[in-house]
Amino acid sequence: MSLDQKNPPANGAGALGAPAPLAPEAMGLAAMGPVAMGPVAMGPVAMGPVMMAPELALMYLSSPALPIGAFHWSRGLEQAALSGAVKDLSDLADYLTLALNRGLGRFDLPLLALAFKAACFRDYGTLSQLNDLSLAARESSEFGLEEVEGGKAVKRLAWSLGLWPEKLDPGFTPGLLVGQALLAVFLGLGPNDLAWVLNAFAFAWLQNQISAAARTLKLGQSDLQALILALCELIPGVSQRAMTLPVEDLGPGLTGLAMFSAHHESQTGRLFRS
Repeated sequence: MSLDQKNPPANGAGALGAPAPLAPEAMGLAAMGPVAMGPVAMGPVAMGPVMMAPELALMYLSSPALPIGAFHWSRGLEQAALSGAVKDLSDLADYLTLALNRGLGRFDLPLLALAFKAACFRDYGTLSQLNDLSLAARESSEFGLEEVEGGKAVKRLAWSLGLWPEKLDPGFTPGLLVGQALLAVFLGLGPNDLAWVLNAFAFAWLQNQISAAARTLKLGQSDLQALILALCELIPGVSQRAMTLPVEDLGPGLTGLAMFSAHHESQTGRLFRS
């Protein structure tokens, strides 16, 4: 089954289809162009009582040890394996390449880029709008739950570290994408670090997908590590395109992936929550 097959699922939350185009003016983003790239600032960053250099902040954001529960979610990969659509290393490589380019690269990373720019300039109104979009565009209840639960975990982490700013409404709970954008800013990263923030998010996604694959497919660790290295070569280009994607073009476009997620909701004996 192809991830981008055109026939929408007949049941449940996977039948939402493609989101309607969004006018930049409606999102309050008309004046927000791509952020100019520059070198990563090398000064120390305050994180509660800890001082963290920016490059270490990026490692922190992409670490599997970040306590946001990412290991609970396979993002449809478990169902793809159970259905036989992903059987071996070659299938997995094709699956992840398509998911990176057409899924993460067409929605998650572009929205994260917009959210990070808004967070850098303390534009909390735009952040709220982007947060609504990040939740509304999820094609299944599992994908929506992952966005909600991930955001809650990021907020708990920021609170526990003393990073949540006083000017940000304590009642606001971000989804995962907006939460990651806020956390990056709380750690002291700024507009010139945009590409690095996107790369870190994509790398964390890739690590989690490989971890899920290791638990659902009979593949050797050497093969999986080689696949990580191969796909890492694609991440900077995907991030670069995501930085300039117009807001009206945002939207996940992998109907097959949505179908996997929708079917997974009724799957018994599963390892993951998505």
